[in-house]
Amino acid sequence: MPSKEEIHNHWRNNALVYQLSIIIGGMVILIGGFFVIVKFLQGSKERGFVAEEKLSEEEILAYSTRPEDQILDQPNDGERLTLEGVIRRALKAHGGVQKLTDIQTLRRSGNVTVYRDGKTETINSTVIYRTPDFIRYLYETKNYTMTAGSNGEDIWRRIESNQGEAQYGRLDGLDRILIEIDLMTLQPFNDALWREGGLTLLPAEEGTGEAPAPYVIERRDGRFIDNMTINAEHFLCTQRDIIYGGIEEGSPRTVTVKYSDYRYVNEVAMPFSIATIVDRSLRSTTQVSEIVLNPGVVSHVFNPPQPLPAETE
Repeated sequence: MPSKEEIHNHWRNNALVYQLSIIIGGMVILIGGFFVIVKFLQGSKERGFVAEEKLSEEEILAYSTRPEDQILDQPNDGERLTLEGVIRRALKAHGGVQKLTDIQTLRRSGNVTVYRDGKTETINSTVIYRTPDFIRYLYETKNYTMTAGSNGEDIWRRIESNQGEAQYGRLDGLDRILIEIDLMTLQPFNDALWREGGLTLLPAEEGTGEAPAPYVIERRDGRFIDNMTINAEHFLCTQRDIIYGGIEEGSPRTVTVKYSDYRYVNEVAMPFSIATIVDRSLRSTTQVSEIVLNPGVVSHVFNPPQPLPAETE
């Protein structure tokens, strides 16, 4: 074992080396800390702390599946969210990107009340849907049964009375438009809306009472202008206003679909009360009794029950 005098001489002869080592080590720690801070600030910017940027599909997916307490870019009081912020919250509120993307088929049952020509009629209804543009309706009353649908090419309808009389053929005019709009709005807010792009956040209107003004996202796809109203508190879609050219060119019409009574089906938010308004006139209300996501569906259910008459030019 070295003596105290030898230890003292060792430290005295090597003091400069040890001092330099301590100084270099400190500088390394400071430089490493600086890069950690820079990286954190860059990550903050990407998450929305500092500036808004176009989000990739992966970023939106990661955001929409975070627990609620990990949503980091909450706006300050009185501030409005950007388009990306509204989309991310709406996706999360409706179940998250992955859950919405997983929906390939849907079956909805309930009662539809139809308002037409001053009369009211309640119909037992079943709707079967398969992405992207397949739909089949079954409406049953005490007087007749109606089936209608789209197989991605033809949109058709068959009405058969209890006396055996039948009407069958392709749909056109408003009836065809309403089925096309059903295909767009059966899911109030889904992943396809932001994947397709072409979205604009419209200027905010004044709120009512203490409730903040909702957000309205506009989507244009050529034939339609689709305005989606998103509640500014729970971020569920409460209304879709579809504006189209109408039956005659130059006469725009509006179909409004209102959603309420949201419930979670397999962790996806789905409305159980739906109202359809055509040019400010109530056309139908739907009270849903059951929604099944991804039921087994065979393709032929969407086909017309028999060959359609040839189209006339």
